[in-house]
Order: sequence, then structure tokens, then C-alpha cells
Amino acid sequence: MIKNNKILRILAVLVMAVGFCLPSYSGAPQIMKRASALMDRASGIDATFTMTTGGRSVKGSLKSSAAGFVLTTPSYTSWYDGRNLWTYNASARETTLTLPSKEELCEANPMMMVSGYANAFTAAFAKKQTAGTHTIVLLPKSRKSGLKNVVLVIDSRTYKPTRITVNPASGASVSVAIHSLRTDAKFSKSSFTYPKSKYPKVEVIDLR
Repeated sequence: MIKNNKILRILAVLVMAVGFCLPSYSGAPQIMKRASALMDRASGIDATFTMTTGGRSVKGSLKSSAAGFVLTTPSYTSWYDGRNLWTYNASARETTLTLPSKEELCEANPMMMVSGYANAFTAAFAKKQTAGTHTIVLLPKSRKSGLKNVVLVIDSRTYKPTRITVNPASGASVSVAIHSLRTDAKFSKSSFTYPKSKYPKVEVIDLR
């Protein structure tokens, strides 16, 4: 079971080379803008994924909208209602409640790395490309980010992300393979609030 929740939650683009020529680096931001616009226009995101780090993998799901999100894996579940972030740790049988920063939200919801990339990263094409996809390397603008880079693989037809690989400055990389991604889902606001009645004997540690 993957235990590094901070990196594990981190759950999030380019023009193909022609012949032996690499694509122009000036196009990477434009590809990212198209992918970002797709996420921004979404009424609701419903995705399934497999997250791998240190040779171990877990499957998970993400439900997200402008109101918040809920991210679920076998080891933990996180709910964000637009202000509060609850994280339930299955092994410890406890829930923490925090007021997250923007950086922590991006770590909790990998899709935010796509929609909000311009504020924290610069985009460049990866040297190696694969037919049918755009691969872009996001380089952090701040040295304090703790990241070496983030590699995004984007479907060249739909502009939906298919893989997000987070490479920290130190520690193991985390790769998120996205199996399905809907952008027309609809969720009630209550979907993103911690369901206390479901965990009646679980301690909630308030760190706000």
C-alpha cells in the first residue's frame, strides 16, 4: 500500500514532431492552454486512475467540480468543500481536518496541475514523443516547490490528460495513469463534505 499521501495525492502537451524534427517550444504553452480550458469548462470531472510509486500501485477515483472534490484510494479518502479538507486514513482509522493552501490543493487534486499550471509552472515539450499524444514537461517557477518537474501526457485528439508523472526534488516519483475521464458529470455539493455518519467511531483531528 502506498503510504506517502502528500505525494500520492499529487495526482495531473504538445504538437507531434514531424520526421526527425523536434516540435517548436513556443507551442507548448498553447497546448497546455487548450488542456486547461477543457478542465475549466467541465461541469464536473469523474475520473478513474492507477497511481504507481516505489514499484507499488493503487487504483483510485476522482470526482470534482467548482464546488470541491472527493478523491478515493484504498488507503485514504479526501473531501474538499471549497474551504475545508478532510482526509480519512484507513489504516490509522482517523480523519484530519485542515484549511489547505493552494499548493496543498494541487497535491490533493492532480487535475488542478492541468487547470492551474500557468501560475506555478512553465511548459516545455519533452524530447521523446509518442504518436497520438502530446508530452509536456512542467518546470516549477519556484525553487521552494519541492518538485523537479511534472510530466504530462495529453491525448492529441481530445486534449484530456492520460498520464501525470510527478518528479520530486527528492524521493520517489509518482505516476498517475488515467483510465477514464468524463467532463460532463454532475455532483451535489454534499458529495464533497465529509460523511461523518459513515464513520461514527472515527476520530476527527481538527488542525485548522
